[in-house]
Amino acid sequence: MIIKRGIIIGLLLFSSTLLADGTATLKADHLHYNEKDRKLTAKGNVQLIYNNITVETSQLNIDIDTNHAWSNHTTTIKKNDNQFNAASFSLDLNKEKITLTDINITVTPHENKGNLYITSKKLHDTPHFKIGHKGRVTTCDLEHPHHFIAAKKYKYIPNKRLTMYNVTFYNKLLFIPIVFWSPVYNYYLGKRKIIWNFPVIGKKEKEGWGWFVQNTIDYKYENNQESSIYIDWFENKGVLGVGIKHHYFTDTLDGFIYGYKFDFKDNNGAPKANTIINWKNTYAPSPYLTLTTFYDKKNIGERINSTGSEDNEKTKLTLNYDKNGHH
Repeated sequence: MIIKRGIIIGLLLFSSTLLADGTATLKADHLHYNEKDRKLTAKGNVQLIYNNITVETSQLNIDIDTNHAWSNHTTTIKKNDNQFNAASFSLDLNKEKITLTDINITVTPHENKGNLYITSKKLHDTPHFKIGHKGRVTTCDLEHPHHFIAAKKYKYIPNKRLTMYNVTFYNKLLFIPIVFWSPVYNYYLGKRKIIWNFPVIGKKEKEGWGWFVQNTIDYKYENNQESSIYIDWFENKGVLGVGIKHHYFTDTLDGFIYGYKFDFKDNNGAPKANTIINWKNTYAPSPYLTLTTFYDKKNIGERINSTGSEDNEKTKLTLNYDKNGHH
């Protein structure tokens, strides 16, 4: 059944201002129109398509005069490449503004770094941004994620940023939950800027260590790869661990170089060091030929997030020729 301005094509005909600026398609097993209230009710396998919005539910109500659609039944909203599952929804067809309750959303950022899993008590979705209340964001796809950020309110602008207010950071280290609070937190998306990511916070129980904070600062994003600076603080060592991972990309080269250095002393005062050097480079002078170089050196006096040490060096050189041009 097609809904246009001033007419419903089917068994019911009536005057309306519905969808003055566009055309919608409504499909359902049953339709009922209340001429007195000027409200349309669709039941059974309901699907409403308007512009880039698709609504699927078991029952849908439409106010013909206000162009307002709503449902108190479980609903799936599809908009562009995003899909929302909600307990109920309200849709202003004039402004294309959607209000959802008790929702679960999976969002893939523009740079495809991995999915963001968002739950929210209420969400207002407009063509340009989303505003949520009592929300939780995580990159963990478990039902009970071991780390997440919860906020009383948040605003998501696609390909730009996610801003959260009255924020609680939760990170479970082994069996110990670590919780921090902040009045506001920004997570930038799209074209990379300098970003200080939320640090990894933990505690090494071995004597002489204590708490540690591992910081990652992204300063460039190119070819789906991040370039980052690492600054780590250790409670009882008095020195910082520092490192850098730099990605580069040209017409013929694609690779990265990584270095990390942390000099410290053990409980007996003996000097130790964690030193890591890693380099990977792919040279592709033509569609048929690639040369990959790999070097990895690790001299780890003591691991931070676990136990033990490591001292090894690896090199690898790979030449690949494919006359069909498949690397």
